[in-house]
Amino acid sequence: MGTFALGRRRLLQLLGGAAAKLACARPALAEDRLTDRFGIFYFFAQTCGVCKQQSPVLRAFADRSAMTVVAVSEDGGMSAEFPHYRVDTGQRARMGLAGNTTPTIALFDTRTRRVVEISEGFVDEAELARRITAAARALAGGGA
Repeated sequence: MGTFALGRRRLLQLLGGAAAKLACARPALAEDRLTDRFGIFYFFAQTCGVCKQQSPVLRAFADRSAMTVVAVSEDGGMSAEFPHYRVDTGQRARMGLAGNTTPTIALFDTRTRRVVEISEGFVDEAELARRITAAARALAGGGA
């Protein structure tokens, strides 16, 4: 899993209106306080069958955890679960995420402006929560 530091201006361009949401989010996962500091980037393709399975799982996780998801379409197609998606204009490469596998989920740290890949391909909600919590703790130096 690679990490990459983004410049503040570029991050705000990538996040758009989601930046304010990330900054003001309230934690639903109290023990980890993930939403105080972290957000999720979700790279998908409308034509990807695995993405059709992953999207509702990620949507459920995001709703339960109150984490902001910035959905980025690799093929320009929409996602029913993430209707306010963005089309990939190089965000993935600028974040240092290799390849073009969909779905890909990455965690963004708003304090350090670092990104860490959480998964490529399908991951169930319990495993997604475990990986996000572990990545958040690692990025935060042991505590989110």
